[in-house]
Amino acid sequence: MIFLMFLLFQIYPTLIQLEGIQLYLLITGVLSLLMGSIPLLSQLQLKRFLAYSSVGNIGLLLLGFGVSFLHGSILFVIIYMITVLN
Repeated sequence: MIFLMFLLFQIYPTLIQLEGIQLYLLITGVLSLLMGSIPLLSQLQLKRFLAYSSVGNIGLLLLGFGVSFLHGSILFVIIYMITVLN
C-alpha cells in the first residue's frame, strides 16, 4: 500500500494535466472509501478488518488528490506511515 501511495505521488504532476482526471479521482476515491468502510462494519476477523481499512485509506488519499489537496494528502501519508510502522 505504501508503494501505491509513493507511485501516486510520483505520477501526480503528469496526471493533473489530463482533462477530467480530477472527476475520475473523486469518483474512484468515494467508491473505494465506501467499498472499504461498509463491509468493515461487520468484520470480526482482524486480517479482513485491516484489509478493508487499507482500502478505505486509499479512498481517502484518492479523494485528496481529486480535490487537488496535495499538502493534505502528503500529511495523510506521513501520519499513515507512522501509524503502520509503529
